Amino acid sequence: MTPEEQYQKNLQLIDKKNPDLAKNLDQLPITGIRLVPGPNGQIIGQIWDINNRQWLPLCDPNDPVGESLKDIEGSRSEDAVALYSPDHKIYSLLGMGNGYFAVEFARKLRPYQRMAIFDVDPNCYKASMYCVDMEPMLSNQRVDTFIGDNLKPALQNWWLSLNSHEKFHIAAPMRAGYTQANFSNVYDDLMHLSMDMMRYHAVGLATWRQFGKHIGDNDFGNMPDFLMNPGMNELKDKWKDKPAFCLAAGPSLRKNLYKLMSAGIRDRVAIITVGTVYALLQGLQFEPDLITTIDFQRLNYTDQFQNIPLGNTTPLLYLHSTHPETVRRWPGPKFVALNSSDTTEWMRPFTEPKMPAAQVQTVAHLSFLAAIVMGANPIIMLGQDLAMPLNEHHAIGARAQDTAPEDNMEAHVNADDIYGNPCWTRHSFLSMRTVFQQIMENNQGPQYINCTEGGIHIEGAEDSKIDDVIDTIKAMEWDESTEPLRPKLRKIYKGYTPGVKWHLMTTTFNKLRADITKIVEQAKGVKSLARNRRKELKRGEEGEAKAKVLLERIKKKEQKFQELGAAFSTFAVRRFDMVELLSRIPPPDGTSQQEIEELSISRIEEIADSLLDESASILRLLRLTWNRVQDVIPQDRSKTTLRDIVQMMSRQSYAPAAQLLTNGHLPGHAGELTTEEHLAALVRIKAQLFKHQQQYSEAAALLDAWDIAPNTIDHMRKIVAGNVEVLRPIIPQYYLIPEIMESSPEVVEASVEAVTD
Repeated sequence: MTPEEQYQKNLQLIDKKNPDLAKNLDQLPITGIRLVPGPNGQIIGQIWDINNRQWLPLCDPNDPVGESLKDIEGSRSEDAVALYSPDHKIYSLLGMGNGYFAVEFARKLRPYQRMAIFDVDPNCYKASMYCVDMEPMLSNQRVDTFIGDNLKPALQNWWLSLNSHEKFHIAAPMRAGYTQANFSNVYDDLMHLSMDMMRYHAVGLATWRQFGKHIGDNDFGNMPDFLMNPGMNELKDKWKDKPAFCLAAGPSLRKNLYKLMSAGIRDRVAIITVGTVYALLQGLQFEPDLITTIDFQRLNYTDQFQNIPLGNTTPLLYLHSTHPETVRRWPGPKFVALNSSDTTEWMRPFTEPKMPAAQVQTVAHLSFLAAIVMGANPIIMLGQDLAMPLNEHHAIGARAQDTAPEDNMEAHVNADDIYGNPCWTRHSFLSMRTVFQQIMENNQGPQYINCTEGGIHIEGAEDSKIDDVIDTIKAMEWDESTEPLRPKLRKIYKGYTPGVKWHLMTTTFNKLRADITKIVEQAKGVKSLARNRRKELKRGEEGEAKAKVLLERIKKKEQKFQELGAAFSTFAVRRFDMVELLSRIPPPDGTSQQEIEELSISRIEEIADSLLDESASILRLLRLTWNRVQDVIPQDRSKTTLRDIVQMMSRQSYAPAAQLLTNGHLPGHAGELTTEEHLAALVRIKAQLFKHQQQYSEAAALLDAWDIAPNTIDHMRKIVAGNVEVLRPIIPQYYLIPEIMESSPEVVEASVEAVTD
């Protein structure tokens, strides 16, 4: 076949998949590339390197196919590593060259493997169409090709499109040699982004492995609040074109936090903060406009919010899979953002649309997304270090369990901060930076400014000093009648009416429970059939036919419980080992049929064991969830007694209990109490609710007014005093300008007394 015939054949193949691309390539003139016959008749390409004024080979000049196979198979030398392996599912290639390597690699791919090719230069890609028959690559639905000079979004989206089972088996990106000189900066960026995406998926899998059980529990535990609370979408454009600060808990936070406290700047900005610094801000009497929280484990509550006096005016934005105790106890407005877990999919049809928070990896991502949704501009980061000095891990006073680099060197990596000074970071922090960059790339429009004044650079955000930003904000035109964000969000919350399709919700929930029971039955069936199959195999040839029938029945049962998608995902999110089994690489070539069957049976049995291990916990969780759901379903409450409310509170249904207690139409205990006794009981219950929602001062004042429960009053006042004592040594490091702290210690003491009193 002549080069022209080869080109026309490839063009026809491209035209079938992408007619526009075929037309553009056909009209594109080839420049800066020369094609010559090789020693064995293959076409050899070279590309002109403008910077070094030399021709670069686009493939091996003597045997491009043979040398490509050596690299693919690892046969170049004794210590060479094969670039292809059946143990990977995902491959990516940067730069096609003359296409010989890409085509031979595509021939190797098995049905469970995928590859993406990214080539910056359409000119080079067209030249390769004359060199090699691309049919193994172009006709393979498992090979994706991206061409052009704007590949970063395409590369990122391709990596994000990977299925869960593929993320377990990713090969390192491959890069053609000529790209080290030709478009080297662009290919460097693509390689760095590829490594960032690999790290992103690794962090996601590690989070799933560690917290999957918590996520599964929390998705159900938060269901009543999911039904009753407005979604993050209700925040849309509520701070349109006004500046917002997103506070994170990086060590540098204390450098500049005090600069936001003056009325001249505080009244003009929205303050969105992560939960880890909420206690600190409370101590500084610096009330934010929105708190965000996402953490799955119970430490979310015990470390960040437990025993902190809470007010009923500050809104909370939480990820649906966060720990339920934080959400249930919060006395103020609450807004929910959906997580990316499959276990929430079944909930969505029976309520109004609620906005997802995509793949957030840290609570600061949720703060950032909230600012974008609210239409804030500019969006300013403070304390977003994603790094740390040797002897610190978070801002002083932040409620975070962690270790400084000097205490755990192997968990940290060297980095440079925005000023070029050495600092320390982690792979997880680098993945979080990737997510920030994705968010900014996908939400063009606002100005993103990073006033952290330390930490690592986040591409897409302008590094700036906070003084410059504050001067800009002060110079902005400002309507003095602008309503502050916090009361605005409170009004939205109070005026929200849940759009729940209660009948559909009940039907769907009951079906989910029924499907989970079916999965348990199928899993038990798998175990029984597997035992019977082993008995048949012991009978030798007489039992072989029966064993094959039992094998097919086992496979059908596995298929049946996987087909119950929503119910099956409630198990999968909790059992990472089960997902690993589902993602297992098929047996290698040459494996006997008997070995394949035994491996299949073993895998299905292990999955069945996981299902049976989790079934009791899941069914119990569903019963508890349904009991709490009853507390939020609209019904006639005219006969509700105080005993009913106490039972609600025992289920931690604090929000519906608070609604009933504020109605003022509660009868006594079936007429058994006098009016005075009824009021005393009501006071106790109301104070108990205040205590559960950590409104300690309100609870103590109410009991004190009725001269009730002096020990409870004393206990709550000790909690408040304990918080003060913890914060007393911390407050001076934030509240006063550092120069004053050093020169006027008496001013520091006076300020501390003023704040803590």
